[in-house]
Order: sequence, then C-alpha cells, then structure tokens
Amino acid sequence: MNSIKDVDENDPLIKSESSTEKHESVVGTKDRKEMTSVNETSIIIAKTCVGMGTLALPCAASQGGYLFSAIGLVFIALWNLYAVDRLVKCADIIPHSVESCTTENNEDEIIEKLVDEKQTISELNVNENKYKIKRPNRASRSRSIAKKQAYQTTLENRIDLESVEPSRELGLSLPPPGTSTFGKVAWHAFGSWGLHFLDFIMISLFMGVIISYEDLLIGFIGKTPFSAGSPKLDSLWVLFFLVSVSLIPDISFLAPYSASGLVTIIFTYLVISVYGLTKMGDNWDSDSLQWESLWPANFTGVASWFGMVVFSFGIVPIAYNIQEAMTEPNKMVQSTEQGLKLVCLIYVIVSTGVAIVFSPEPHSFKSDVLQQLPGNWIAIMTYIALTFVAIVTAPLLLIPCADIFRGKFGILSGNIYLSNILIRCMICSVCTMVAVLVPDFVKFISFFGSACVAFVSFTLPPLMYIALMSKGTGENDFSSSFSANISNHVLFDKAMLIVGILVTCVASFLTFEDMFGS
Repeated sequence: MNSIKDVDENDPLIKSESSTEKHESVVGTKDRKEMTSVNETSIIIAKTCVGMGTLALPCAASQGGYLFSAIGLVFIALWNLYAVDRLVKCADIIPHSVESCTTENNEDEIIEKLVDEKQTISELNVNENKYKIKRPNRASRSRSIAKKQAYQTTLENRIDLESVEPSRELGLSLPPPGTSTFGKVAWHAFGSWGLHFLDFIMISLFMGVIISYEDLLIGFIGKTPFSAGSPKLDSLWVLFFLVSVSLIPDISFLAPYSASGLVTIIFTYLVISVYGLTKMGDNWDSDSLQWESLWPANFTGVASWFGMVVFSFGIVPIAYNIQEAMTEPNKMVQSTEQGLKLVCLIYVIVSTGVAIVFSPEPHSFKSDVLQQLPGNWIAIMTYIALTFVAIVTAPLLLIPCADIFRGKFGILSGNIYLSNILIRCMICSVCTMVAVLVPDFVKFISFFGSACVAFVSFTLPPLMYIALMSKGTGENDFSSSFSANISNHVLFDKAMLIVGILVTCVASFLTFEDMFGS
C-alpha cells in the first residue's frame, strides 16, 4: 500500500489488512475449515521436518562432534527461520494485484486494478511504438470518470495491456497461469529464465528425495526375508513397487498412510533406545566420552554433518505451500519459529543421545541409526513398517515432479494419463539407477543436503530478496537507484548470501569427494 502517496501508513486500518489480503489475492478463496491456525501450522512444520532424514542424525552428531552438533543445530534452525522470513517478504514485495490478472483478462479489469491503486498509466513509461490497442466499443462499457480517464491515457500511450511485457517499474510481468508462489517470486526477481531455473532446481530436489527413499528401501528390504540376496536385485523390487503404485491415476489416497511415518520413526527410536540402554547397562563409563568426540575431526566431518542436518530440516522449499494453507498467512514466520524450536529440541536429544549411547568413541558412528537394531523379530517388523512408509511416501513426490516435467516439455494435451505414467516410470528408473550407484543413504544425503537443499534454503531466499529490492518491484515505493537507498538489513542479506554460497560450494565438494572417494 506504500504506492498510495496520500494514505497515512500509520493508520491501523491500513496496516492490519496488508499481509492477509495480499495473500488471498494470490491463493484465491479457500474453505477456512480446511486451513490451519498458527499453532496447527507449527505442528505441521515440526511433523514435516521429522521424517526419514532423522535416521541419519546420530551419525551426523558423531561426525560433527556432540557439542558442535548441538550448537550447530540451533544455528541451522535460525538459518532456516531467516530464509523463511525472506521468502515471506519476497511474496509481499511482488505485485499481487496486477499479477492476479491473467492474459485472458480484458483491459477493463487491469485498468480497474491500476486505478484502485492510484497508479497512473503514464507511469508505465512503455515504448509507444511497441504496444498498441484498439478502443473497445464505448456502448458496451459503463465506467466511472476515473476509469474513462485512465482508458484515454492508455490509448494516448498506445499500451497493449493484453500483451504487455515485463515492466521493472511496476512489475506488470504476468507469470504463466498456474505458477506457484515460489515460481512467481523467481519470475519477478529474474524474469522467465529464473522460473525455468527454479523448475530445474525443484525437479532435482524432488528426485534427490526420491533417491534417498530408494536408498533406504534397498537397505530395508535387504534386512528382511524378502531380500533377493544383493542390493542390485533388491533395487528391482523397489522399482517394481514404485512403478506399480505410479500406475494408479490418483495416488492421493496414499497421504494418510504416509503420515503414519512419524509414528513408525518414533517407534523405531524407542526400540533403538531401549536396546541401547539395555546393552550398555552398567558397562558405560562417562570417561569414555573424550574431548575429541565433542568436536569434528576434520572439515569433511563438518561438511557431512552440515548436509545431513540441512536435509533433515528441509522446510524452506515448501514454506509457501504451508503459508497458503494458513488462516493468518501473515503469521507464517511466527509459526515457523515455534515449529523449529520444537524440531531443534527433538533433534538435539535424538542425535546426541543415541550417538553417545551406541558410539561413545570419537566419530565412530558411520551409518544410519537402523544399523544398531538388534537382529530379532522386532527389528524385522521395524524394517517392514519403514519399508511400507517409504513405498507409500515416495510416489507422492512423483506427482509434482512429473507435473513440472510435463509443463517443461509442453505435454499438456493428448493422453494425459499415458504421459503421466511414462514420466513417472522414467523418473523412478533414473532414481533407481542413481540409488544403485550410490547405495549409502548417509553419504548420499550428506552430499544432496549440502548441494541442492542448502542452495534452495540458504542461497535462493536472500538472492531473490536482494534482486526484488534492487528492482523496486511491487507495492512498496522503492527508489530506482538501489545503491542510494541501501539499508542495513539488505547488507545483512548480502552477507548471508555470500556465506550461503561459500558453505554450499565447500560442503558440496567435500561430501562429493567423500561419497565417491571411499
């Protein structure tokens, strides 16, 4: 609302409407009964974080050092909170009101929105030889005086509002219909190439998570009576299960079964904890905790810890999806803060506690926590339960990944069902081949978390925020000269961007080298 010069910004009526109304202009009208409160959103964030990645946290604590890991978890949680805050600010910056008009809207609707925000057409500053429009039939229109004047000004400037290209001055670029909020932010920040790049990153993100699930599945099946005898043959079981589920046209019914994963993981940790405490008995000595076990042994240990922990949080890529389901979307940062506090507490207890119980020697915990399960029927039942959860969860990731693929290749007509099946099967096959190539779940998520998840979480948010601020895009009245109005928080964002790039690059190199070098 800052673009309206004659409105008092301190008016509480103006201040109270902004975030929620802007959000509703993007996501449209929803059934409020299906939307979540602040506290409910915090629980959803916590449940979303506590997934299969937590199985690697004891290994992360051992590799990073117990004290370093506990302190580092707090910093990673704060870094995620900062990233979510910047994404929310990016969504507030982009011009929602004009953006909500698609290319099928007539010029009357766009002019009405421009007039309502008191943005004169003369401010568009568009090349008059490039944009042309024919006057609609006056008899078919009924306008106020203001709208008629705006329309006359439009004709004088010869602007084609139906084919207008991106304008940095007012952000009149219209992303493709159906673009997600994350995509819209990328579009306004970097143009169409930014949207294409984000799609590529999101495809990589989805496929990386699917590969991690397949790594787990291969390991799970290998510990059950259903194993074919080798990881490569077990991978065929995994491919068969995933492709079979992918043949179902609508697999949304799997969501409730996938939600049972949290209960299964809690049960797994209870079994491991009881077994560990029983095994340890009176033989455990606090002197076995050496000074070296509190700190990482080398930079590779730090990089491995970083990748596993970042993968285990992973809330930033889906922040907009969670925000759009809130009754009060302007309180997304508050919900994220509450959720991450709970997650951080759980992670410190789970990672450090289990690692100390099973591996008091410095940096000797080398695999996921399931390797510590006893070889009895309880362990087999746990493996079967986790296998079931992974099988019903991984296909749910295929839906958005396949949809992005179809959109990129323009497969939007014809036999949609057949194209969906082919794309899903292709994704499953590629992910299975990578899982066979990199069968170690811990080492894979160390690299994937350091490279892809860290890039989306810690590099993109400040980068997009800086880009939008520098363009002066949106409803805020920014100067065209970014350097003349640079503020302290933007300097902080630049520093965070540099740190994010450096940490991501160094950690990715070290974990990649460790993944294939050992």
